[in-house]
Amino acid sequence: MRESVTQTMAASEAKRNWSKIINKAFSGQARFVVQKHGIPVAGIVSADDVERLAELDAQRARDFEILDRVGQAFRDQSPEEIQAAVTKALAEVRVENRSPGSRAAEPG
Repeated sequence: MRESVTQTMAASEAKRNWSKIINKAFSGQARFVVQKHGIPVAGIVSADDVERLAELDAQRARDFEILDRVGQAFRDQSPEEIQAAVTKALAEVRVENRSPGSRAAEPG
């Protein structure tokens, strides 16, 4: 997929050139930021871009759900206790990876 160019224009210009703008957005040639009195108020993008944005929003929501669950699991622990537990877990993993028969110790 080719990289779209983002163009900025006044709302009045967008209105005058609506058909051309829609065709460029549809083909993925360009994305448009529409300004009113110099303030960005809207974007005109392809339907593919809107779908991709929706997918990114959904992924972001899933990522924050995970962080919320992790946070809930440790809600009763102080930051110091969490740091100590993480340090201990890392040390255990490092020892396990160095021990004979571990996957990390096997020749590649």
